[in-house]
Amino acid sequence: MHLSPGSNAEKAKPRWHRWLRLSWFGVANYTRYNLTSKLPGCDSVNAAAVWPGASQSQAHDLQSRHLSLAHRCFRPDLQPYTSLVRSVIADAIHARRNVLDYLVPQIPLKDIPILLGFALLGAIVSGAYGVAHDQITYSIAPEYFTNLKFKQFHWLDRGFGERTFAGCIGFMATWWVGLIIGWILARRMVPNQSRARASRKILTCFAVVFATAFLFGLAGNVYGFLRGPNADYSNWNWAFTEYQITDQWAFVRVAYIHNAGYLGGVVGLILACIFVKPDKSPQ
Repeated sequence: MHLSPGSNAEKAKPRWHRWLRLSWFGVANYTRYNLTSKLPGCDSVNAAAVWPGASQSQAHDLQSRHLSLAHRCFRPDLQPYTSLVRSVIADAIHARRNVLDYLVPQIPLKDIPILLGFALLGAIVSGAYGVAHDQITYSIAPEYFTNLKFKQFHWLDRGFGERTFAGCIGFMATWWVGLIIGWILARRMVPNQSRARASRKILTCFAVVFATAFLFGLAGNVYGFLRGPNADYSNWNWAFTEYQITDQWAFVRVAYIHNAGYLGGVVGLILACIFVKPDKSPQ
């Protein structure tokens, strides 16, 4: 059974379905008759042959709409519509390949060791930064750890004391950030340049990232310190109540430091990618 464009059954279908049928009619029409921008002989085309079941007047009406659209969209010097379709499809396939290459990159085997090495280095350096970071913040607000972080990382406690526990938490909370940053920087810098040059640039990027994270954390501490103990911390009442915090000012300061530090890591990575660029050709 063939549905004509104006039948009740066709009108009952969803609008997108009708639009798809109309659009397919136009594509089939252009492809069947290889229409150019001048569209010679369009008036004599038997459009009903393209859509079986449609009356001559209905098919001609649909054909006129698509031909009018073609006249508005195509310049006289364009190739036939079939060539345009092939070009669009080729561009779409090329774009899809580029996206797949980005999401699932093809990495030469010789680059795997250095990529993994810098990712591991990033994890170690970031973890060490986290250990030192949490030793400082533990001194500022012990309750941030004893009432919050120790409960979140209870599985990590091996009974070596609170400071050691805080250092382990700092490592576990940051190593994965350095792993990701190291991998991204290595993937960006290693191709198309010598290993020595790539290594220098990656280490420079590491310095930019960690310096930015440190400065952001310092800014968070300064901001919390300047607010003072008498500021309005009513937005934090849920945390004070849930975690039974007594030194509220210190707790908020450490929260500012931690959040600002993570933000600084992201900003540092962006800055490193902007200002430290890989070579465009092999060295």
